[in-house]
Amino acid sequence: MSLTSKITCLGVLLSCFLLILATGRSNIRNFEKVQNSIEEIYKDRLVVKDLIFKLSSLLHEKELAIASNNLNFFAKNNSSVNKKIDDYLQAFRSTKLTVKEKSTLNYFSKNIEQLKKIEQEIKLSEQIILSGENYTKLKSKIKNLKEDLKVLSDIQLEE
Repeated sequence: MSLTSKITCLGVLLSCFLLILATGRSNIRNFEKVQNSIEEIYKDRLVVKDLIFKLSSLLHEKELAIASNNLNFFAKNNSSVNKKIDDYLQAFRSTKLTVKEKSTLNYFSKNIEQLKKIEQEIKLSEQIILSGENYTKLKSKIKNLKEDLKVLSDIQLEE
């Protein structure tokens, strides 16, 4: 074998080695991108979906207490339910939000604050029975909140 053929053979082997090395590094970067995307999807979509479910469950508890005229719930459990709702909203805000999601979440938060204000005005923990007007106010506000949660859930599916 001549010197030029040995150099050519060495050049070809070296080129193959460099090509394999470059391809491997490229694959590692692509794998890292996919892994980051999956983590982001988990954090920003699945966790939020769970938060929406928990918020819906807490609103359902309030709705049941109103429907069954269980004012004992408002005397004992309502403050802890409101605290949980605030915690879930804070966790929701800490995720990456779209513009539509952010505006809907802000609207939902305002409605939550209005519900708390109505509960304080009515003084549910001090009443024996819920009047028709107050029942309608609370029921309407919770219905609006559930619709907001449905919109947030639909946004999660779109994303």
